[in-house]
Amino acid sequence: MILLKEEEQTAELILSINDKNTLTKDALLKLNDIFIKWKSNRNLLFAMIASDRPVFFSNGLDPDLFLDKEESVIRENVSIIIEMSLNFFSVPCITLCLINGHCVGAAALLALYADYRYAANSRARFGFPEVHIGMNFPSFAYLIMEAISGRKTASSCLLEGTLLKPEAALEAGFLHEIMPLPSLYDRASILKKNILSSSPLSIRSLKSAMIRRYEFDMMRLKELDIETTVQTILTKETQEGFRRLQNAN
Repeated sequence: MILLKEEEQTAELILSINDKNTLTKDALLKLNDIFIKWKSNRNLLFAMIASDRPVFFSNGLDPDLFLDKEESVIRENVSIIIEMSLNFFSVPCITLCLINGHCVGAAALLALYADYRYAANSRARFGFPEVHIGMNFPSFAYLIMEAISGRKTASSCLLEGTLLKPEAALEAGFLHEIMPLPSLYDRASILKKNILSSSPLSIRSLKSAMIRRYEFDMMRLKELDIETTVQTILTKETQEGFRRLQNAN
């Protein structure tokens, strides 16, 4: 289930999908619909994504999206994931991910596409374990990852599949702030108040300026990222990786 609370200038989206908030097809489609609406909402200035699961922001993609599926189904699901994430990246208001627990894989990618990332200083982990599954990583996503953390950090995290503790993720630039779990919503409220006290025209213009430099690469790499990811998922190695992941869940 995706819970959504919207007011005139703000929106709050709560992930409440399953025990680990793994991203199912239904959840991905719902998220994509929401982000498309956010993109066209000229009044929206601030949008937040959070989770009501006690330990997980999201454990990434549901293996059932790809495991033992026909190529046409895999292509459809990959396209949904890429579309959803790029729509979120393109939302013209200020976005915040409030990370209360484990945030890995596609969920960590979604967080990187947000303007702000606040996380609890808990035993949670943040990162990209694709290399352990045999999964591809989108070129555009790496472009953003490198812009945030630098080439050295981005490449080592991706190639080694290291899941970072909050302190390490903060040092790498993947998080803006870490704090005790009870303080997350209070800190989010301060940010929201600051955004809403600013000029709406200025906020939207500044956000547009922030993402404009990436728009060409986003469109140029989209189809390539979809095709490369589909072909990777079809391999025996990656299918076995998803089977291991499914068994672990």
